[in-house]
Amino acid sequence: MDEPNQNLTKRERRELRRQEKTERREQQGSKQRRNKILLWSIIGVAGALVIFGIFWLGSKSAAKTPKLPLDAVAGGDWVRGKNDSKVVLIEYSDFQCPACSARYPFVKQAESEFNDRVAFVFRHFPLPMHPNAKPAAWAAEAAGKQGKFWEMHDLLFEKQAEWSGLDDPANTFAQYAESLSLDKTQFQSDYSSDTVKKIVSDAVLAGERIPIEGTPTYYLGGKMLQPFSTYEQLKQSLQDAVDKNKP
Repeated sequence: MDEPNQNLTKRERRELRRQEKTERREQQGSKQRRNKILLWSIIGVAGALVIFGIFWLGSKSAAKTPKLPLDAVAGGDWVRGKNDSKVVLIEYSDFQCPACSARYPFVKQAESEFNDRVAFVFRHFPLPMHPNAKPAAWAAEAAGKQGKFWEMHDLLFEKQAEWSGLDDPANTFAQYAESLSLDKTQFQSDYSSDTVKKIVSDAVLAGERIPIEGTPTYYLGGKMLQPFSTYEQLKQSLQDAVDKNKP
């Protein structure tokens, strides 16, 4: 201990040591608080960067996804009917969606009646609430690789109750492929391929940009078609559009 402290009484020295301990504790506490502030600042900045990165990647993906027209056939669309028609009915659909399945027969009948006057376009929009919707879309795209998209499309809607509740519908879809005389090995390879999965994911991103909020959603002549519950309602809308576009 230095010389001045030697002249202090025992009580004064004890008080001095107590003050020194208090100062050290306060210094340690202050240091710990600074470290905590620094740590939480780092965590906050890191969190902000993560959130920014997620939004940046999302916007970058959206920017790369083409905004498909709502009044015309786009490259890569699946089309039935008159491909170059001025009257275009675009359907955003989900193979596992009960409402889509309920309207499928109406659209199918319309395709038969208006096939020489209307372009019927199908675009994927599997909803998150339907766990087998994306696999069904993969199955349709895999069949499309062998020229039978529409045959698989029809089968998936007609047999929706059969595969909709399965834990894994892959084997059932493979059986459908065989019933359509597709090469089963190629179908299974395409079904699980990144190429097919990206087609469906890109379709979802394109739909979200509109934005599509539910299925089925129909656009006729670039305008959202009001929900229809009978074939006659759909037929009337198509007939009006055809008459409007007569030369």
